[in-house]
Amino acid sequence: MKTKVSLMPKVCLVVFVLLSMYSISARVYVPRGNFPDKLAGNITYVNITVHVLDFNGNKFRLDILNPQLIVTTFSYGNVSISKRGIDFVANLTGYGVYNVSVKYCDVLVYNRPTNVTSGELILRVNITSITVGVYTSDSPPLPLTNYSGYFTVGNCKVSFSWDKPTVYLPFGTFDYYLIFTGLTTKVEINDKFSVTPSSSRLEKVLPVISQVTLLFKTLNGLSPIGLNATVNVLYKGKILGNLSLLRSDKLVINQPPLDTLKLEAKYGSRKILEQDVKVDAQQRNVEVVLPIYANVVVKVTSIDYEPLYSQDLSFTLVTPFNEVIQVAPSREGTFIINYGFRQDFGRYILKIKSSILNDVFSYEFAINSQQVDIQTNFRNSYLYVAPKGASMLPANMSITVLYQGGGGPVVIKYLKTSSPAPTVNELLGFLPSNGIFTATVEYSGYKWTYNFDGIVQGKMNLLVPVFDVQLNAQDLDGKPLYGCVANLTVGHLSYVQQISSGQALFRYIPQDSAQLKIKCQGLEVASIQLLPRQVEEGSINVTARVKTFTVKVHGWFDKALPGANVTITVVSGRNSFVSSTVTDAAGTGVLRNIPIPLGSNITIIVSYGGLVFKKNVYEGEPNIDIFLDVFLDIGFLRLGLYQTVSIAVFLALSLAIGFFVFRRLSHIKTLKSMFEEAEYFEEEGEEEGLLQKFKEMFKKKKEKEEEEREEFDLFG
Repeated sequence: MKTKVSLMPKVCLVVFVLLSMYSISARVYVPRGNFPDKLAGNITYVNITVHVLDFNGNKFRLDILNPQLIVTTFSYGNVSISKRGIDFVANLTGYGVYNVSVKYCDVLVYNRPTNVTSGELILRVNITSITVGVYTSDSPPLPLTNYSGYFTVGNCKVSFSWDKPTVYLPFGTFDYYLIFTGLTTKVEINDKFSVTPSSSRLEKVLPVISQVTLLFKTLNGLSPIGLNATVNVLYKGKILGNLSLLRSDKLVINQPPLDTLKLEAKYGSRKILEQDVKVDAQQRNVEVVLPIYANVVVKVTSIDYEPLYSQDLSFTLVTPFNEVIQVAPSREGTFIINYGFRQDFGRYILKIKSSILNDVFSYEFAINSQQVDIQTNFRNSYLYVAPKGASMLPANMSITVLYQGGGGPVVIKYLKTSSPAPTVNELLGFLPSNGIFTATVEYSGYKWTYNFDGIVQGKMNLLVPVFDVQLNAQDLDGKPLYGCVANLTVGHLSYVQQISSGQALFRYIPQDSAQLKIKCQGLEVASIQLLPRQVEEGSINVTARVKTFTVKVHGWFDKALPGANVTITVVSGRNSFVSSTVTDAAGTGVLRNIPIPLGSNITIIVSYGGLVFKKNVYEGEPNIDIFLDVFLDIGFLRLGLYQTVSIAVFLALSLAIGFFVFRRLSHIKTLKSMFEEAEYFEEEGEEEGLLQKFKEMFKKKKEKEEEEREEFDLFG
């Protein structure tokens, strides 16, 4: 029967030899001295105080190192003793050379034959202190806190932290784990660290900087403070920082990673910006431009570029986010949008409500700059009313202007003239230039309607068809008519004017069919129908049946008879007219402005000194010649031809008789005178001259008698 030999002792021996060779080849402090060829045979127990120091000969800090992690083993032959700690008493079998090994966390840090010659033994092991420092990537780097980690050393995890950064590590290369939990980020590192006799620090620069400042600006470079928006900065889904732009335009993120951050800005519930922000160690301030314009000036003008400002207009702004904001433009037509969003987010709507029109007008616009111009179709409009053919508009004329909007007609202006006026010029305010309007003008039962499909050049022109009608009237002789009354009837309107110098003016006559009547002395002398176009022409020429009669009154031998009474009587139907005059020195009497209606009876009566003459005349007679039997007209004595002859014969006979008597008496007187003269001559003795004187006297007497005879023959 064969005996089995165990291989385990042999394997253990081989392992021990290999480990011994590895320990010798390692960089281990070896104390000077001679090693004996063999161990002492006699066993003498001694107590040895052992001090384990680090590689630099320093005592271990108990606040850093747990002494129980260090195990020192003394081996001699098949006898070994192990102790934990860095200061202890070993009960050895005596002085001499021992195979001493020291393990830290089961990692061999000392292994060599050691000559124990006294009661105190100092072992300098391959352990050194390492201080872990974590820094930012700033320039210069700044130390970080809030980190921790551990080194994997054998069967131990040697921990460190920002407040206890120093650890003891054996020589060699070890895995370590580092975690940094910053204010806004977390960094984890798994790496290896080689510990050498010269090692003292493990300094790790993390991809983190101390802080970054995000500066928010608008598209026009202004601060967005006051904008009701929030900003979140995220890294790998975690919010690193947030900001309300209502209060600040700066967001400071402490200890951000050197990486790309994600920035989100929201206005209400709608995202207005999503942007990647690259954190760079060389750039601490990052400018973020929001897609908005601050203090956007909106200028609202009319279609004529006039500032749109009126107390009758109210303005409402609807944003792309359906916010409704009341705005009030200044007198310059401008208002401010504190923050206006770029057109990417939609268009704004400006709603303009007119309290006069009771209608709303909408205008869309986009914001692409700090200045926005909105040209509306409103126009500052005026109502201009003028007569079409009159010098003035009449009083009590009403004007109504209506806007034909979607909700039905709306009265936007009503006025009434209190007195005649050349024109009416009223401000209507801002009206849509493409609106539909209706204007009505009413006057004395007449109504005119005007429809406007838009307002051209800001004026609503109304030409009212009222006219001044000039009447030019003449009589049948072509002379201007006077002293008569003209009556113009238009519809239910009646206008009465006195005709003077052949003219009468009718004002404010509506354009319609009319009837004109002229009466003189109560008799109608003209009546015509007028068409609307004749009223529009503004001038009417009428010949009235009025005439001037000239009556010449004379007696025998065409002798004018002044002072004769001339009376004309015109009878027309039941109406009559009587006019009288007296002849002048020429025997002429003029009867002026005599109405002679068609079909009337005209009678002229002339009376002179008891003589009366009556005659029917017609209108075509230019002059009327009246002969009266007046042969003798002396003072108050007016005699006809028969009367004059009769009186002349009587006077002639009376004169002849008287002459005869006178003649006889004259002869007697002459004879008597002759005898008296003869007596005288006798007394004077002039006898020769007496005879001659008698002859001359008889001659003269004879001539005188012949003259008287001739005169008598003339009367006889």
